[in-house]
Amino acid sequence: MAFQCEPQHTFGYDFCITRCPSIATGVFEQIRVEREADQPAADPRALDIAILDMNHGWPNVGHDAIVMGVQTIACDIREALLASRLRVRAISYDVRRGLVIPPKPASGGIYVGTGGPGHLDPRQNDGLRDGSQGIQEDPAWESSLFALFDAIHTVDRAKIAAALAEEIARQGRRPRLFVEINTGGEAQKAGVLPEAADAFIGECRERYRLTIEGLMCIPPFDEPPAPHFALVQKIARRNGLAALSMGMSADFQSAIAFGATHVRVGSAIFGARR
Repeated sequence: MAFQCEPQHTFGYDFCITRCPSIATGVFEQIRVEREADQPAADPRALDIAILDMNHGWPNVGHDAIVMGVQTIACDIREALLASRLRVRAISYDVRRGLVIPPKPASGGIYVGTGGPGHLDPRQNDGLRDGSQGIQEDPAWESSLFALFDAIHTVDRAKIAAALAEEIARQGRRPRLFVEINTGGEAQKAGVLPEAADAFIGECRERYRLTIEGLMCIPPFDEPPAPHFALVQKIARRNGLAALSMGMSADFQSAIAFGATHVRVGSAIFGARR
């Protein structure tokens, strides 16, 4: 079940904004990094969660919800943090404007990304093309950001496959790659259509020399998820793929029954967005 902050439950959401015990006791801190000089010093007593803020200066409810979710958890376990002399830092990095990327610790780290305006491909954000929403962007952050991640679950087009192949050759590291399947054929979602999956997986392997480890899907919100999970499992089996990234807080048990090896349960941990 999700963390339930006792003061929030007792006094209401506004109490967390103005008088949260996690802030008053020093067990939670939010830090905004807009340039390299803002990067906080390493602290062995701090549990750092890096939030990759992709909002390009626009209001971002998703970002604020993540920060509040981390704060809620810190507040909920504040007695344990105080007893252990630990604290939680939610460090927001202004990736797209400030080109600041969190350092990758030797032992790994926790990174949470948030969406933003304009094209997902920064090269399309020239301030003029449809979809750029007036944003002009330097894509220099992409290569550094790539180095942070051990897995990418959203490979769904030749352009992405080519970019991944280029970065893999440049950096000499191979993240675990999953092809995203748009099982519902939804126009608003990314992903390869099921009937095109076999050909795309083959193209990734043969043309781009990518090692595809598994498949990912997010079923339509208003349909039973089980048939979609079964379809992705079938595609994976005939392509010799063992890993399946599917299932969220509301349906992960069904996904596991169909062979899911990775699930996304943010709402079950942080609670529903406000």
